[in-house]
Amino acid sequence: MKIKIDKAKKNMIIFLAGSVKNMRVISCQASVFHGFEKHYNIIYVSTGRGAMGTKLYIEDSGVTYLTENTVYLGEDLDLMYNSNKSNTNEWWSYNNNLTRLIEENEFIPDVITNWGPTHNNKGTMERVMYLYGNTKAQNFKASMVKFFPLHIMLSLMKKYPETKYYEHTLDPLFLSLTPDLPNKKLYTHEHNYKHYKRFDAYQIYLLNNVKRGDYNEKDINLVFGLTAINNKSRFDLVERLDIILKDEKHFYISYLDDSKKIKKNTLLPRPEYNALITRAKFTIIVAAYIHEAFSITRLCDTIYGGCCPIFDSRCNFKILEDDFGVDIDILKPVIHDVQDDVLIYPSDEQRIEIIEHLYDRLFNHLHLDFLQDGEITVDDYMNIQKPEEDEYSSLDDF
Repeated sequence: MKIKIDKAKKNMIIFLAGSVKNMRVISCQASVFHGFEKHYNIIYVSTGRGAMGTKLYIEDSGVTYLTENTVYLGEDLDLMYNSNKSNTNEWWSYNNNLTRLIEENEFIPDVITNWGPTHNNKGTMERVMYLYGNTKAQNFKASMVKFFPLHIMLSLMKKYPETKYYEHTLDPLFLSLTPDLPNKKLYTHEHNYKHYKRFDAYQIYLLNNVKRGDYNEKDINLVFGLTAINNKSRFDLVERLDIILKDEKHFYISYLDDSKKIKKNTLLPRPEYNALITRAKFTIIVAAYIHEAFSITRLCDTIYGGCCPIFDSRCNFKILEDDFGVDIDILKPVIHDVQDDVLIYPSDEQRIEIIEHLYDRLFNHLHLDFLQDGEITVDDYMNIQKPEEDEYSSLDDF
């Protein structure tokens, strides 16, 4: 594979990490990097099952920025996930192929970015980092093959120790590689959270690719969906809302309680759900699984769709106030305990004021300096590509 390289630019390798189901949102958020091409030559690397998800996104959305510069590694290797073989040479050759591609094109990376989740298991991450520090890392056991994308990325960082490493996560539940890596890095998330810094990639995707919803043209009162996965407080919330919203046509849940062997799933595919959001006057925003966090992606979908959120009083409003400058007093008509007997709706005048205020805070005051070097400006990100109107895209779970 021959890569077009402008010698005057720096080089960046972006690992699109994730499962098939969440690669759509990872890929659409990665569209933000198209704005980096003024300053960087870019290779996108998508590995394992995530590669299939990336391909599906490209086929569905019609985007082209990923097509020419994406390297797919091991998407057809089922043994990566299913084999107990101790001999891993067959799939480890994919790492060598990427190294050879870099060397043949003289594409020495200045920046390596992990875009998407790493892993949410501390023991797994410790084993991965042990192998990173082990000079015989390529001989790790086949049980670690499913973490192959991490090993490819870490092996490159080991080969090019001066390369800067950056990391973006969709979910603060996922653990970061950063504490254990020697060179300077930056973590980003959809809002400031612990060591993560805010980066508004999803807003850029919506502004560049999706038609904004009209808050006046509504034919549905309320649309709402959420998950409750082995979490008691969520179970209680779902059971209560199931009663309160029994007359609402558009209430969708995914409910899984392993201890009681109960499973229920009425969720719609995300594009269908967001299409309904553009038709709805209201939706509900509940507290995130991690109560210190806030689902900014869900709120962006809601506001961009011209829909007014009703906030559960348990949400972490300090994030909206501190990170986005939201005036909580404006939101007071739509903040209450959603487990009360009835939902309280604002007046039309209040509804429109809330949508306009949140749109201003979420979309007109963007945080976009991912590399913190001042090279990439807001103008670089805007109008970078407009495929024929994309459906809404977001996370598969709520």
